[in-house]
Amino acid sequence: MEKLPNIIADRLQGMSFSVSNVELRPSRSAGGVMVNITLNKAANLNALFIAEQYLSQLVAKSAGQKGATFYWRYRPQATGGAA
Repeated sequence: MEKLPNIIADRLQGMSFSVSNVELRPSRSAGGVMVNITLNKAANLNALFIAEQYLSQLVAKSAGQKGATFYWRYRPQATGGAA
């Protein structure tokens, strides 16, 4: 499960998402894994839904977990503007 965040980030980047961070944590309430994903660029909800369906299957196969809860964050990269 240590390599799973890297695998998830690689798969998302292959789907043209700009990923800055992926974290996995056990979740008792979800009965599986909580996946926190931080994106650098905004994505539409349809693309996030499709990615989430695909990644749910990947997490189930790789980690042997029944459920995965996804939290998507958008944090644009700071530009070098004047203060």
